[in-house]
Amino acid sequence: MPKISVIIPVYKVERYLDACVASVTGQTYTNLEIILVDDGSPDDTSTLCDTLAAEDPRVRALHRPNGGAGAARNTGLDAARGDWVLFLDADDVLLPGLWAALAALSTEADMILFGLTRESGTTVTPADFLAEGAYPDLQALGS
Repeated sequence: MPKISVIIPVYKVERYLDACVASVTGQTYTNLEIILVDDGSPDDTSTLCDTLAAEDPRVRALHRPNGGAGAARNTGLDAARGDWVLFLDADDVLLPGLWAALAALSTEADMILFGLTRESGTTVTPADFLAEGAYPDLQALGS
């Protein structure tokens, strides 16, 4: 079972973070690490990250000065120990069964792209030119 690193950049999301983390820890797949990267939140989000990390050994809380979501994701990447990486925004949740869907895909892929579904039901794709699916390497994406 490959290890999956779930990197969650965190900034002023105290209201959403519990549900986000619960949606990851509640999945059936257990070989994962959840990296919460507090990006200098001025509210109690930082404390909540530490609390969540203390409650589950799969959760780690990292803290950095505010630098934006991209910098927080990079901090998470530097700390990640998984074979796969999943980026998740702190105000989003994973639907049940995600890991089972991953297991059905080719393990030879370098990248797997998923679509998103908003609560309104509108489908959003990662980008108009990137189709969902598994890609054997980054060059398979084309230009």
